Amino acid sequence: MSIGSPSRGAVLRTIVIILTVVTLKAERAVSGPNFDAKIALHIQALPTGKAPSICDRADYPPCNEGQDNLTVYSDSTSGSFDVYFLVLDGDSTDGISGAVFGIEYDGATGSGVDVNTWNLCATAEYPSEDWPGSGAGNTVTWSACQKTAAQGDNTGGVTAILGAAYISIYGTDTFAITRNGTLQRPPELAVSGCPGTDYIPYPRNAGSVAFGLKYGGYDPCKGPYSPYSVFQAMAQSDLDSLQLKLTYAGYEGKGRKASLVLSAAGHTPDMSLFSRLERPRIRYSNDEFAVQASASLQELSAIIDSIGTAPGLTAGTVDNMGYLSFSMVNTVNDTIRGYDTFIGPPDCRNLFGKLLSLLSSNETATSELLRLGCSSDCLPTDTPADVTSDMLVSADGFRLDHETNQFVTTVTVKNNGTGSVDSPLILIVRADPPARLMNAAGSTCRIQPGGPYAVLPVQTGLGQGESVKTTLRFYNPSSDPIKFDSWVYSGEGTR
Repeated sequence: MSIGSPSRGAVLRTIVIILTVVTLKAERAVSGPNFDAKIALHIQALPTGKAPSICDRADYPPCNEGQDNLTVYSDSTSGSFDVYFLVLDGDSTDGISGAVFGIEYDGATGSGVDVNTWNLCATAEYPSEDWPGSGAGNTVTWSACQKTAAQGDNTGGVTAILGAAYISIYGTDTFAITRNGTLQRPPELAVSGCPGTDYIPYPRNAGSVAFGLKYGGYDPCKGPYSPYSVFQAMAQSDLDSLQLKLTYAGYEGKGRKASLVLSAAGHTPDMSLFSRLERPRIRYSNDEFAVQASASLQELSAIIDSIGTAPGLTAGTVDNMGYLSFSMVNTVNDTIRGYDTFIGPPDCRNLFGKLLSLLSSNETATSELLRLGCSSDCLPTDTPADVTSDMLVSADGFRLDHETNQFVTTVTVKNNGTGSVDSPLILIVRADPPARLMNAAGSTCRIQPGGPYAVLPVQTGLGQGESVKTTLRFYNPSSDPIKFDSWVYSGEGTR
């Protein structure tokens, strides 16, 4: 049942709250007392017989991590329910005076969720014209500050009822809290204190309920994170929907560092599954340009096992000096499992070392790991040995390949040292501009001076006095002779 018109004092208080939401736009609270409050949904069965009004019969569940205190899933695809809109985990000292939010569901009549009625359980509301339609938004306020801790809440958090929707179900659907996108400013998900406004993390702190779709319901109090051991316990056959993501969130410098998503061959990554794992005050803008690489189920299983031996990668914690997010999501038995840890060196170098070792025969994945690892300073620091002083590098004359318009030469590398050198053997080539090497196998990162390189065709090494030849191809838009400097490095390590 909707509450009637508020008193004059309540209206004045409401106006102050709404003005606060607007004027605080330029000074967003980054970590205020209600920054970690949640706006969630909770399914309750319809009462039988005579019952209190819909607002008076609401549950006031506590918000405890890891506990099932909210009902966010029903296997029913027909029938009617009450769905309550709640603010949870509010600060009991600062209190709660209002919330800004939106909703989203299947808006077609007779399909999925249909909202029959909306019932305000607070003092006043300022809905968009199409409320409670899908995509609509609302601002709900109380005239009295809500400060009563929910019974059983382990941290003394406040639970307050915003309102309730009486809904009917016509098939599977997800009914979700979203940011309010109907305002004359960017979309917002916010909880107001008494006074003050905190813009809470979306979608991590926004709940949803699902009907017939078990994986669609989300309880923000339980949190989105599973322990790493959950992934270690997954069967290899379950990894066909695994997604592993590496996101650089540090100083950008010159240019963006596109995130890398690794998934099973044939699987199309769903970046939206990572959104609830996003941690406050960490930038995930590089995910907008994410690059995908595929791996076999065997490779994915080996990665999970190998990372599992490194406590710094499996703790699921945040390194305050970190800059790399390592996340995993997987849908198993209709349940989404998520893991995230935020790391810096040496943990990120340990992670990239393991990935490069396990994916050494995966050309695309290796290339993308080297790209991201180099730009984020996450590549291992061990390097091949510099054997340039023991090598004699000579080039034949250049000839023009008319089909490719490239200049081709044969380079000979001779070992003039006192002993053999180990493979792999690489030749770094730095041509004077505007000429550039076109058939490089890659570009060095840890080795200095760096540049494009060719892998010399030796099997086990190059003995004293032995030589090896390779073909180099250059693009040279000028008529000037091609000149280049070269270095030779021997053995395993980060190039």
